[in-house]
Amino acid sequence: MRKLFLGFSFMTLLPSYSVLHAAELNLPLIEAMGETDPIPYGTKDSDDSAIWVSKQDPSRSLILGTSKYDKDPALGGGLGVYDLKGKERQFLGRSKLNNVDVSYGFKFEDGLADIAVASNRSTNSLNLYRIDPLGQVSQAAEAALFDEKGAGLEPYGLCLGSNNPSTGLDVFLPLKSGVIYHYRVNPAQLNKPVWVGSYDLGARLTKKQDSFVKSIVQKEAEAEGELDDLQEDLEERFALEGCVFDPRSQLLYVGMENLGIWTIDTKQETVELLLQIGSSWIDISPASALGSQARFTDDIEGMDILQKGQSTYLVFSNQGIDEYSLFDLQKKKWIGNFKLGFGAKDPVSKTDGLALSTASLGREFSEGILVVHDDQNTDASGQRLNANFKIVSLSKIFEAFAL
Repeated sequence: MRKLFLGFSFMTLLPSYSVLHAAELNLPLIEAMGETDPIPYGTKDSDDSAIWVSKQDPSRSLILGTSKYDKDPALGGGLGVYDLKGKERQFLGRSKLNNVDVSYGFKFEDGLADIAVASNRSTNSLNLYRIDPLGQVSQAAEAALFDEKGAGLEPYGLCLGSNNPSTGLDVFLPLKSGVIYHYRVNPAQLNKPVWVGSYDLGARLTKKQDSFVKSIVQKEAEAEGELDDLQEDLEERFALEGCVFDPRSQLLYVGMENLGIWTIDTKQETVELLLQIGSSWIDISPASALGSQARFTDDIEGMDILQKGQSTYLVFSNQGIDEYSLFDLQKKKWIGNFKLGFGAKDPVSKTDGLALSTASLGREFSEGILVVHDDQNTDASGQRLNANFKIVSLSKIFEAFAL
């Protein structure tokens, strides 16, 4: 996630697209159906979301959302648990949690239950949560992370892979270094995840691609008045965060914030760059929304798989321009971008994590939901509130793109 400096002096430096409405950009503006309660602390500290689908009653499914607030250790971030109307049911703290994902039918010692896993940047660990059939969430373990050499590891992004009751749950951790680590959580030793392997995606860039990434980092440091941090930003120029695993194809999709999206075939152990951004969010032209050229910019952030009929799509956040992309994975074709809003005073902005489910979750969400992090949450009067998550009916996205 890029550093944000949104004072009035900086706004004058932004290109005109940043204040254009979706209609002026010829992009669909999709209205969210609802929003979660704000996180307890922090106006821009929510991050990632996951959706737990109740087998007993889908309308009682849950939204899980992380908070990485860490300004006061006595308060702290944690994991929020919300119903589909956005009402907070639980908040489990207090740590700086970054990303979260859900899996079903994990083999705990006392039987099968659903599980959520979150990356904990306060303690460099994984937080493992048990979800009972009624939707009660409780922390089951905290597992310290170590790399292949036994050194401690600070997590960043996270997504879950295959869940085999006999061998355990695969956990993928994209890092700021450009490396994605693969761990396995064994039911018999929840607090000791086993290192399986890693992929160094940063090392796979060509000289041309690396020069492109460096130019983006340099340009944004200049525009944001952050040249003092340029060296650190260049060292983290291969940063990875958003990822999603497709169990049907066994493919793992990983976002490199300043370059694009990689595909890892976890069976064949092959890696390829699926798509590359066209330019920085600083340079992208409003006119690009009117043409057929794919509108991808940094920062590439949250992503999830959308299965519609026989087609498989990737939905991901272009954080720098407050837009979301829809990409056909089978045809390897960009479908289009869209924006999200919640009322006249609350455009959804700078989304980090997102999650979706195509399960029928009741009358309002009969075709499923999309949940996205909203960095600048405001009320009906435009007053800034603590950050939260917006809840979108997938049927509106299907309608907007005639899927």
